[in-house]
Amino acid sequence: MVRARENEPAGWTPLLSVVLLMTVGTFMAQPFIMVTLADVKHLSSVQAGSVMATLLIVQQAAPLLVGGLGERFGYRRLIMLGLLLRALGYGSLALTGSLPALLAAAALAGLGGAFYHTLIGAFFIDRPGEARRVAVTWLNQLANLGAILGPLLGSLLIQRGSTCVLLVAAAILILGAILLASVTNFADQAERPPRRQGLLIVLRDHRFLAFSLIMTSFWILFTQLSVAFPLAATAVGGQAAAGYVWLVNGGSCFVAMFALRSIFKSLRPGALIRLGLLVMASGMALMPLLPAGLFWTFSCVVVCAIGETMILPAVDLALGDYSDSSGQRGSYYGVYELSFALGGGIGSLLGSTFLLTGDGPELWAILAAIGLVGALALRVGDRRLSPARA
Repeated sequence: MVRARENEPAGWTPLLSVVLLMTVGTFMAQPFIMVTLADVKHLSSVQAGSVMATLLIVQQAAPLLVGGLGERFGYRRLIMLGLLLRALGYGSLALTGSLPALLAAAALAGLGGAFYHTLIGAFFIDRPGEARRVAVTWLNQLANLGAILGPLLGSLLIQRGSTCVLLVAAAILILGAILLASVTNFADQAERPPRRQGLLIVLRDHRFLAFSLIMTSFWILFTQLSVAFPLAATAVGGQAAAGYVWLVNGGSCFVAMFALRSIFKSLRPGALIRLGLLVMASGMALMPLLPAGLFWTFSCVVVCAIGETMILPAVDLALGDYSDSSGQRGSYYGVYELSFALGGGIGSLLGSTFLLTGDGPELWAILAAIGLVGALALRVGDRRLSPARA
């Protein structure tokens, strides 16, 4: 497992740089994959959709198996592998032309993302006390910064074509893998539990499973930042407005992470998550109160981003608490990712179905109710959901 030799942020510079590079590379490439498939590869809508679906399905399904591998082979090795696999996937999407090759490239990109996203959190929370809280704060802050810089860099490079964007993104990911290989101030000692032991431990933790199920409510709301809000912005400001939703969200999260530090330090993870869900529910409820317009839409995105900023680092801390007794960090993250898959799927269907059929006010009311129910469930089950102590 990971043992920090230095607990100060300055000692984490290489690791945080890897987080930034991975996030920049991912957010640079993701908006332009569909553009490449449609405009450069000239795929039909069904073929392009199949390639994107392959990437997403692999990325959402693989964490269940990937999580336990971190304990067996070491987080750092597998994060490096994930960076290289995603780089290979992006590069292949740029350079190959046949549908089978593109499907294979999408699967590689999805698998690489599963390795990274599942294990990077486990890598950072595997440290004691206040060092964990500081590490999680910096992890999320750098991820927010990458979510801003990635789309901006992609927008600059798109003048040279979407293929160029994907190749540069792949190069950035390779650079991240090289940088991670050079890290020497953190030891990554792989433990080798019996086969499937980590997964069985997690599946017997009923408190954690209940927590993960309730957290699907958050992922339903979170998904609207890439579904309902972009659709609403496009309806009043054209296609260009959809991209600004990402920038407003990323910028708001980056600023909020600094502004909310005192709250982040004073509240327990469960309280932070409940408060964040209430804030996000408020952002959803506000949407239909005024006539549609970009300023109002972006204002509601800012409100939701504040709630998101409370929840994401708090979830990392909660997963650290749940996994303290067993040390199976990766397995806990792997199982937790299923709540993202479930909530993301439900959220995508809700957002696209209601808005595309003109039932916007009903959608925002349903989303607000989902957030309230999630917060209430966490409050009612507070003690029952608290991690068991060894």
